[in-house]
Amino acid sequence: MKIQDSTYVFLIMVILLIISSCSQDQELIEELSNEASKIQEHYRPYVDRFIYEAVKRKVNVNDSRLYVITGFPRLDVCGFGYYNYLGNGSMRVEISPEPSCWANRNDLEREILMFHELGHAILDRQHKEGNFSISNPTSIMCSETCNGFFNLYNKFTPKVRDYYIDELFDPLKDSPSWVTKTESTIVIEDKINDQSDNWKFFSSFDSSGIFTSDRLDTIGSDNFALSITSTNPSADNTFSFWRRTIENPQYPIGSGLKLSIDITTENLAGNGVSIAMRTDSKDNEELMISSFQTTQGRTTLNGNLENKTVSVNIGYFPEKVENIHIFLLMLNKTEGKAYFDNIKLELLE
Repeated sequence: MKIQDSTYVFLIMVILLIISSCSQDQELIEELSNEASKIQEHYRPYVDRFIYEAVKRKVNVNDSRLYVITGFPRLDVCGFGYYNYLGNGSMRVEISPEPSCWANRNDLEREILMFHELGHAILDRQHKEGNFSISNPTSIMCSETCNGFFNLYNKFTPKVRDYYIDELFDPLKDSPSWVTKTESTIVIEDKINDQSDNWKFFSSFDSSGIFTSDRLDTIGSDNFALSITSTNPSADNTFSFWRRTIENPQYPIGSGLKLSIDITTENLAGNGVSIAMRTDSKDNEELMISSFQTTQGRTTLNGNLENKTVSVNIGYFPEKVENIHIFLLMLNKTEGKAYFDNIKLELLE
């Protein structure tokens, strides 16, 4: 009898909890239905900018049922956009409070994130994956894990911004002219066979001498290469790289750059190696990164490779470029040896 009584009390408590939960959900729906537009102040300029861009393109948008708030911390995504939140007809955007999602981002990076989430919430757009042949995503509605989401455009690539916002409001927008490259010209071909000082070696946080390098190493009998060797796979924060800087490049704005490198590895374990290319542009005497592409996070390069050709593309050469940097990196937690040779930079027009 006592067991039955306690079971009865338990069931009553469960039922009450369920009723309470449903009641709270209903109260939340009613609250959202009756409350005026709730857009937190620091997000309002980006919502206004979204509406301005829509009006420019003769697209009618209405933010009267829009809520833009700071949501819960998330490590996997920076935001959510809901077209019909809780089925009550309201539109809702939640931005993660993680500093890497908002606080530590510049104005246009915040715009990219907000416009993406407003694309979900106001335009009812879904994710659109895919890349152009030059590796740039085809849409600002690509998922946040797409290639260079926060770097889709910047102040040095205004025509790229125009395309992505055009496509945001018109998914049938034609591909931009700058993605079509029909001519290729080799502007740098470095076979690593001389004593020039074009390449500099750097080893970060490496007080124990984990990394060693060779400017004129050999692969086989006659092929020279840049090499990096690591002897400690447990080192977490250490990494090393060769870097070449091309100063004051006079390439047409909107052209493309393709970096190709042959990589050979010997018993390379761990995170392995990667290549990267970066441009720096000057704005009011301040150098800023204007484009960046890397194989890291997209292509795993370890084990035993033999003359594997690896490449990265910058699809749109930015304005006001002062320097181009080429990086050949050995990543943290890596052990073994890697060789880099036949380094080629092509101008695509």
